[in-house]
Amino acid sequence: MNTITRAVFLSYASQDAEAARRICDALRAVGLDVWFDQSALRGGDAWDASIRRQIKECALFVPVISANTRAREEGYFRREWNLAVIRTLDMADDKAFLLPVVIDATVDANARVPEKFREVQWTHLPEGAALDLNSKAGVVHSVLSNIRLKQGHPEAALAEASLEPHPVLRLTYTAMARHALGDAAGTDAALSELIADHTQIAAYDIAQVRAQRGEIDRAFEWLERGYLQRDSGMPLLVNDRFLKPLHDDPRWGPLLRKVGVAE
Repeated sequence: MNTITRAVFLSYASQDAEAARRICDALRAVGLDVWFDQSALRGGDAWDASIRRQIKECALFVPVISANTRAREEGYFRREWNLAVIRTLDMADDKAFLLPVVIDATVDANARVPEKFREVQWTHLPEGAALDLNSKAGVVHSVLSNIRLKQGHPEAALAEASLEPHPVLRLTYTAMARHALGDAAGTDAALSELIADHTQIAAYDIAQVRAQRGEIDRAFEWLERGYLQRDSGMPLLVNDRFLKPLHDDPRWGPLLRKVGVAE
């Protein structure tokens, strides 16, 4: 099987089982094979061996991050997370494998996660979305578009973005996918529509596109606007790979401190 069709492994704390199930159902609804353990009683050598095999063979590992995982000092999900991190030791740095998904207001600055998780792009579901998630309600196709971009498949990313019903997410990932394809006119069109119709709620998303395009000053302008608007994306600054072009700019550190996510 290729990297797009092989299974996705969902790892979650037991308190987040319902949200994880909805994520699983939504991913399956769009054709992905998902390994999702629903065992009420976890344990036993055979069960443990099965989990280890699935983590070793899965195409993507999706840890579900929440206030519940932050609160728990111990749990089998932490073993799963560590097994996934160990697997990355044999992978190229640019291989897409870890895809953390945050299902509430938890931010990476105070999340209790392996440091390896902080090196990759996190997906943040809008508050409440994890409990109302399906292939027609939004978010799912943008998550898949993000995955395709990470895997180096901009055509597939564009196809997923076109199916995303949430207008801000659709336009953001359309702009990013078209940029990855070298389609400057298409990127301009999607970005212009995003700015014209969603300025009040999409400052962070606009900054992502600006940064991806190498428009550093404009990206910082939109991040400042996002800070003033209390954009829900701002706590994700540190792990956002689309903002990496900003990291060497002297304005980056002060921005992280202002937002409260500096390490």
